[in-house]
Amino acid sequence: MKTKHFILLMLGTFLTLNVKSQEYIVGSYWTGSEEVLTSMDLSTGSFSDIGTLTGVLNLNFGQSSINTNNGNWIRITNLGIIIVDTQNAAILNTFPNTLNIKHVAYDPNTNKLFGSYWNGSSEVLTSMDITTGVFTDIGTLTGATSFPFGQKATIDSSNGYLIINSIQLGIMIVDIQDASIVNSFPNTPNMKEFVYDSVTNSLIGEYYTGSEYVLTSMNMSTGVFTDIGTLVGIAAVYSGTNAIDSDNGKYILSTDLGVSIIDISDASYTSYANPSNIKGFEYLNTNTLGLTEPEVSTKYLSAFPNPSSNYLQISGLTKTEKYKLYDSQGRKVNDGIILDDEKIDIMNLTKGLYLLQFDNGNTIKFIKE
Repeated sequence: MKTKHFILLMLGTFLTLNVKSQEYIVGSYWTGSEEVLTSMDLSTGSFSDIGTLTGVLNLNFGQSSINTNNGNWIRITNLGIIIVDTQNAAILNTFPNTLNIKHVAYDPNTNKLFGSYWNGSSEVLTSMDITTGVFTDIGTLTGATSFPFGQKATIDSSNGYLIINSIQLGIMIVDIQDASIVNSFPNTPNMKEFVYDSVTNSLIGEYYTGSEYVLTSMNMSTGVFTDIGTLVGIAAVYSGTNAIDSDNGKYILSTDLGVSIIDISDASYTSYANPSNIKGFEYLNTNTLGLTEPEVSTKYLSAFPNPSSNYLQISGLTKTEKYKLYDSQGRKVNDGIILDDEKIDIMNLTKGLYLLQFDNGNTIKFIKE
């Protein structure tokens, strides 16, 4: 019996340390009276409302980005540029969009939002510090004067490039350090929406032939387009609402079929109904929200059920232990003292990823449903 008990404890530990990451998109929709932040589980297509975006009016196009360091959603709104906690819909900061910047994308290396604005005579690349809201002009985007309405920008953070579609120059690859245009390639197929894929080092997007939509990719070095396949059955694509899951090779797009999750290797896809018309969505993976795997041993220690909505039961403690709970942004949300096989109440926590840290050095990640 002792041997069986030991195996169960080890199994509990294994499940704790290898909690399957949750992959979802987060965006907003208009109810008719308020804008609501919501998320959609990419594995099931189920939506979960997070909360009301107080004071935000009906948002139409996808001028949004995501802080990949902590999961905060960034959106241009009637209030200005808002920074939103995706766990509870709290607006953490609101910064006046005094320059009326557009085509925004967040860069995790500099912790800045990059975009451009028209100063009356030229288009200027600028950055906004996410913590202070201060804008810093970088330089003029020479030759670019107009842009397709509603389209998003995308960023290659490893090289420090902002990628924008301009009517005059086509697809521009812009150095965010000095606003120099590293390359500009004709957008010959007239790609409607696109996003940078770090795994293939290419742009992934779609274009309309006049009778069908085609998934295509553009080589970032040469500007050569390679068609991947026809998006059979998709009759419409909506501007400014797309995302990329590079780890799994999926392009996520708002279409007439709903939210379409497209395989970038062969253009096959799965679509989920989008009854609320979620827009401005961004891809999130709970593994990317700043909580790394624990380096210390958690031998014989487990927390279950995981994910959970009500409580966590701790098994494997040898004595009374103090603990602390942290959310995905590193903020302490609870603490206490616990004995072996006792439960920690998590009912009042908002949905998301959390870290349970014991004074003995053990650390466990868990998901509140």
